[in-house]
Amino acid sequence: MAIQSGGSEGTGRTTLAKVLDGIDDLDDDLTIYTSYQPKCDQDSAAVVCFEPDDGSLPEEAAGLKYLLEVHVAKAVIRVWRAWRKNAIPTSKEKCDAVIYYATNDSYLPV
Repeated sequence: MAIQSGGSEGTGRTTLAKVLDGIDDLDDDLTIYTSYQPKCDQDSAAVVCFEPDDGSLPEEAAGLKYLLEVHVAKAVIRVWRAWRKNAIPTSKEKCDAVIYYATNDSYLPV
């Protein structure tokens, strides 16, 4: 079962920007999968779904790669805001922060 931005069930893919714009409505136990062709950015195809217990790639995420768990992406966005005097990030800034964290295992510097 794939979850579209806004928490509704669906099978369609969306973009990473749309997923992150609706992240507050997503269950913390979900996982974000996205494309990396040739690199991951705000327009990359994305799907949010539950990771199988065996850690394999869910059927809904075929052709995509693991990015981060939803609860981690939420934390990354909270840290981005805190480090920038509680500024509201744009879609691109959310994506940049989450992708940076997924790639570097550290928060995007100010």
